[in-house]
Amino acid sequence: MAAVVTASIAGHEPTDHAETRIGDDAHHGGGHGATAAQWALGHVGKPYVWGGTGPHGFDCSGLVMRAWQHAGTDIPRVTTDQYRIGTPVPLDRLRPGDLLFYDTGGPGGAPAHVTMYVGDGQMVNAPSSGKTIRVEPVESAYYGPLFMGARRP
Repeated sequence: MAAVVTASIAGHEPTDHAETRIGDDAHHGGGHGATAAQWALGHVGKPYVWGGTGPHGFDCSGLVMRAWQHAGTDIPRVTTDQYRIGTPVPLDRLRPGDLLFYDTGGPGGAPAHVTMYVGDGQMVNAPSSGKTIRVEPVESAYYGPLFMGARRP
């Protein structure tokens, strides 16, 4: 799969436009993860909706659940359940489609937030109410210190 990275992604600035593609490291992973990541990127710019599973808006776990469902793999609906599945992955071994978990102090216990790695140190993120789905750095000033772990479904 040819990778196209927009300047805003390559420059590690958050972007909320839908013309993003998975990063150059996508070809190193399995096809299902790349398929899930590309599907999730197709929803950049849509609103965060608490409990949302699409098609017009998503919450964090709803976005990654639907992305993996589109790629042919069923994963649980809730972030804390998603954290219990798959294989743990260190940050230096991430592939597109891997799930990244954060302790943001939200309801339901830790982890309270999930994003999806899309390549080149970037993740697709449905952050919170009032915001849109966007692409931003995995190790951002906000999310970096809250990182709990990564899993590959």
